[in-house]
Amino acid sequence: MGMFSSVQVMILERQFQVQRALAEQAIKQVSEEQVIALLNPTQLESNSIRILQKHIAWTLYFRAATISGKEIQPFCTRDESLVLLPHDDAARIWQEWGDAWSLINRTLQGLSISRLAEEVDVRGKNVGVHEVALMLLTHVSQHVGQIIMLAKHWAGESWVPLTVAKTKTA
Repeated sequence: MGMFSSVQVMILERQFQVQRALAEQAIKQVSEEQVIALLNPTQLESNSIRILQKHIAWTLYFRAATISGKEIQPFCTRDESLVLLPHDDAARIWQEWGDAWSLINRTLQGLSISRLAEEVDVRGKNVGVHEVALMLLTHVSQHVGQIIMLAKHWAGESWVPLTVAKTKTA
């Protein structure tokens, strides 16, 4: 299996930044009521934009610990990251969100090439640190896509495309 280079780590950092920017641009297009609304309130697995934000933040904390090999305590448990608790107001979630993105940026910037070559345990399997970073980017990207889909749904006709609009060419 090939090794990551410092250039590839910089590309990875940039892609995390792109995902954060896309999510934040989407969230800015909806109201606070829409951010906490569930698309299907009767479905147990239904998530709001705010729940997705909280879960992404938790995931970034959790995997920053895996990637760095350092003890990093997430602000909640995984199960708590999938629900809004009474103390989870917008300010708190935005704070956790910002802190989590800063943490993953610092973690990636602090990685040595030798650390990337190491293997760590992920759900009972030995996985290279470089693969854990890619798995994290993939997981976060999936949830950012969900945020965008929900924001686009709630914004309706007022939605402003985040990339090239359908009627435009690249």
